[in-house]
Amino acid sequence: MAFVMGILWARQTKTLNANSVDAAWALGFSGCSLIGLFSLRQGEIHWRSVLVTICIMAWSLRLGMYLLTTRVLTKKAEDGRYNRLRTENHWGQGSFFLMYQFQALLVAALATPIYAAMGQIGSQFRIWDALGIAVWIAAVFGEALSDRQLHAFLKIPENKGRTCQIGLWKYSRHPNYFFEWLHWWAYVLFAVGADNFALSLIGPALMLWFLIKVTGIPATEKQALRSRSDYAEYQKRTSAFIPWFQKP
Repeated sequence: MAFVMGILWARQTKTLNANSVDAAWALGFSGCSLIGLFSLRQGEIHWRSVLVTICIMAWSLRLGMYLLTTRVLTKKAEDGRYNRLRTENHWGQGSFFLMYQFQALLVAALATPIYAAMGQIGSQFRIWDALGIAVWIAAVFGEALSDRQLHAFLKIPENKGRTCQIGLWKYSRHPNYFFEWLHWWAYVLFAVGADNFALSLIGPALMLWFLIKVTGIPATEKQALRSRSDYAEYQKRTSAFIPWFQKP
């Protein structure tokens, strides 16, 4: 991941657009899951480790291809968070190099819960596996739906500069972030009973911290307040993270 992010960082020194980092972050989990699967010892590859690999790859490819096709291949203007970093930082390309490499490190850290889930080698199908599958389906469907609703809203020229408040976005200011966080709980459920079960908790804990406190909601909302006149009112009435009814 460090090598891949290094190549993409070099590319953005020419394009002056860092949107590629988000797509690479998502797609990187597909490679990590395959590495994890094929690094298992003989006898440890079984239906649950294959199921976990399929789940993480399906999530990774869905999100990664969505970001790739809507932000990178379309040559969309650079995300406001990265554009602000480009115009206001004093380290120049050094800041972007660190940002790309930090994303590589984050992929490696979040791969830990995947490996923990693969480490549950019991052959019996359990209630925890059923719950894990249910959470995974709900999370991936919810994230895909929120991405689709936002993309459809932004495609309408009259909506430029306005805040999306349709569908899931009526109940959460960041439904895509919520379902992305929920997705990591699936691997916690798959890992119940594994020797290294505690490592599975790294996923939802680390993701929640980054989304709530670091690179997710704080940066996105600052940019939204700067670029959309109706966002402050939307912010007052709508749940920040967990979908809920709007305030009157």
